[in-house]
Amino acid sequence: MDSQTAPVADDGACVAVRDVRLAGASHYRAGTFEGVLATLRGDCVTTGAIDGVLRAITDRYVHDGFVTSRAVVGPQDLKSGILTITVIEGRLGGLKDKGSGKHYGSGEIAAAFPARPGDRLNLRALEQGVDQLGRMAKGDPKIDIAPGETPGTSTVLITRQPLWRWIRPSISINNEGAASTGRWQATKSLDMDSLLGIADSWSLYHQGAASDDGERRNLAYGGFVSLPHGWWTLSLSSGFSSYRSVLSGNGLRFATRGRTYTGAATLERMVFRDAKTKLSLTGGLALLDTRNFVQGIALQSSSYRIVTGTLGARWQRRLARTQLSLSSGYDQGLGLLDAHTVDTGPGGATGRYHRVTLDAAAQTPLTIGPSRLTNTLVLRGQWGFDNLFPANRFSLGGSSTVRGFRDDGISGRTGASLREQLGFGIVDVLKAEPHLATSLSGYLAYDVGGIRPVAGDPFERGLLQSMSAGLMARSRHVQAELTVAVPVTAPAWVRHPQALFSSSIRILL
Repeated sequence: MDSQTAPVADDGACVAVRDVRLAGASHYRAGTFEGVLATLRGDCVTTGAIDGVLRAITDRYVHDGFVTSRAVVGPQDLKSGILTITVIEGRLGGLKDKGSGKHYGSGEIAAAFPARPGDRLNLRALEQGVDQLGRMAKGDPKIDIAPGETPGTSTVLITRQPLWRWIRPSISINNEGAASTGRWQATKSLDMDSLLGIADSWSLYHQGAASDDGERRNLAYGGFVSLPHGWWTLSLSSGFSSYRSVLSGNGLRFATRGRTYTGAATLERMVFRDAKTKLSLTGGLALLDTRNFVQGIALQSSSYRIVTGTLGARWQRRLARTQLSLSSGYDQGLGLLDAHTVDTGPGGATGRYHRVTLDAAAQTPLTIGPSRLTNTLVLRGQWGFDNLFPANRFSLGGSSTVRGFRDDGISGRTGASLREQLGFGIVDVLKAEPHLATSLSGYLAYDVGGIRPVAGDPFERGLLQSMSAGLMARSRHVQAELTVAVPVTAPAWVRHPQALFSSSIRILL
């Protein structure tokens, strides 16, 4: 509510007020409530007018998240014509686990919540703590606000509703691999919560071809950890991948192999949040070190070490039933950590590049009669100001961009993609058995992506389009998906099947 106006009632007994004083409102700047207080100066001020001003001040606090703060008028002598309004700014008395069943440790609570005892109790700070705890899949956090041990304070009681164990192994298999290194890929994962006792989240993985014929193989492993501290979140990741394959042509065979190291550190700070909107800023550093060989000879043009600095922002908002998100970033190649690339000459690819990225998404649940629908729109894009090495280019073709293209695609320094997907529920089975209950659903999707043409390069351009349909089955321990994608548009040099079938299954142990 606008604190500069307040409803004034004209009925009832009235008193003369020549001055109004506001006490205890230390959170806001002096003069914030001057407009609303001015309505109480007069020869006949009713109790209704005073109540209206109290509501206006209290509503301003509540709107800004201070849900236990309130404005009151205590006993006082108004013969002097001076009315004193006192604001009781509710304080946080403490954060405690409710203590029933599974619970959160004191270290987890201290790391997740930015609020400390003695602070003004603000719902936004509590929501931030709930979000930080919610990153751990072991439980769904809930909070209750109870009266504190001293007047004017409140105690926040935290409850963990168990969802999963703190350690969660899983195995999965899919046919999204490349023909040159192995179509079927098997992945073993291990997710863990709070190994350090500070609401930290960990994920480790090992991926490789489901079969090894001695000539074609790929291997990847790595990990990710997220460390919260109130409004801040530090994310660290590292990985290694390698491959080997054989190229054949004109009766000749060439053995190829390669390996890649990656590492990244990202620091995120939540700078604004209210009941519907969240805004955070991010900064990070990423390392990519890759080397490729043919017949044991290093390919200098595709062997490099690139270090990238990133600054970005992430915005989220709930608009009616739609959840909106927007992320943007600026990336710059840096000369740190022994970064180096081959000299590709004037106009060639560079590791000291500049790039702008943008990701946007909108998800809307719909109900048409008995049908449950979800419409998802995803937009991705980047603008490269320099010629880029393959790892930094915008690539199209695959399950995450344009489905229906797997072993071939297009890429460039500048491009964009759009996905429009309509999901629908089909049936829920075995609902009476929690561990066996399974939800069957499907989706129809349209994918499109394009690369901005560059003069002098006949292959850095083009448009990919596809239509796809999929079925998904999800239970507590099994997730499976089957997709058929039909390419619609592609440049003449892009090889693709008439229809591409993809399947995956993940089992949580």
